[in-house]
Amino acid sequence: TVFRLHSVLSERDEIHFESYARIEHVLTGFWLHALKDEDYIRKQFRGIEDSQEQSMKGLRWDTANVRQVSASGESMYDDAFTIQYVEKTYVDDFNFVAGMVPFLLNLIRDR
Repeated sequence: TVFRLHSVLSERDEIHFESYARIEHVLTGFWLHALKDEDYIRKQFRGIEDSQEQSMKGLRWDTANVRQVSASGESMYDDAFTIQYVEKTYVDDFNFVAGMVPFLLNLIRDR
């Protein structure tokens, strides 16, 4: 187990979809902490303008807004994340792609 979920509502032991939970890293005891006003800029996108470049350098995977997340030794009141249901087809797609990553990395290294 890497992470343990803790219900924000102290009277509940169960965590349901759409409910709030704090996320603890089991080995360190640290808590996931969302940095509210800091956008995360993926390393491969830093310094890249919105260009129409037709190479891999200009490729952007998506335009979703993402936020920085850090770890804190203290559980803070506002560090609550919602647990969202993901349809099985998306879980299967994710697991397939995640399983292919080591193979693709080895293929790239060998070339």
